[in-house]
Amino acid sequence: SLTPLIRENQALGIQLKQLNKQINDTILLHEAAEKLYQRQSKQLSNIEEQVNWSKANAAFGESLILQLEQLKNPPDLDKTEQQLATLQVTKYEYENQLSNLEQQLEIDEFNKALLPFLIARRDLLQKINARYRQAILEVSRLKVKYEEIIQLNDSLRDALNQYLFWVRNTTPISTDWFNSLSTSLKWFVSNTHWQELYNLNEQATYWYWWLIWLTFILMLRDLLKKPYLQLLAKQNAYVGH
Repeated sequence: SLTPLIRENQALGIQLKQLNKQINDTILLHEAAEKLYQRQSKQLSNIEEQVNWSKANAAFGESLILQLEQLKNPPDLDKTEQQLATLQVTKYEYENQLSNLEQQLEIDEFNKALLPFLIARRDLLQKINARYRQAILEVSRLKVKYEEIIQLNDSLRDALNQYLFWVRNTTPISTDWFNSLSTSLKWFVSNTHWQELYNLNEQATYWYWWLIWLTFILMLRDLLKKPYLQLLAKQNAYVGH
């Protein structure tokens, strides 16, 4: 019966179309990877050029933090390697099918009605094997480009982390902040306020002491909160890198 052979040829035709699509998709991925590589390479060059004259610029330091946060994860190389291995195994299987069919066509005598379908099958297998070789080539090129991106990504991340140690990325604590703290402390320990506390009714002494200490804590929190958060943000940028 010709039906099984016809169905097999149809399945090979579908496989050929899918393989062509896979090749085109891989080419597009390679083009996107090349653009990413060029973009990150330029980004690294710009950072190295600017760091020498922008170390004292807090805005540049903040820019480095933002670039570090927005740095994309490198491509999944394991997935690409697995795809390449699958292509090589499948190509080997189709090569065996083609080799066996060609031997049969040379040795065996087939029904005239069957022969055209076997020849069509051979042609399809030849095309599939050729496209598998092309697919393996394109995925191999993509794998190499991904390896380059991973290496560049590591260099870029290391450079950002390294320069963040030397580049100022927050506004330093100014003399105004210390003056404000000194004035607040003088107000708190002034004789006037302590005399008022001394003259209060003894029954309310506990509560007023509690309130004054709460006020003192809140005052210090407001004064120290901003410098503390700036320092914390700077340290968090280095955690995990």
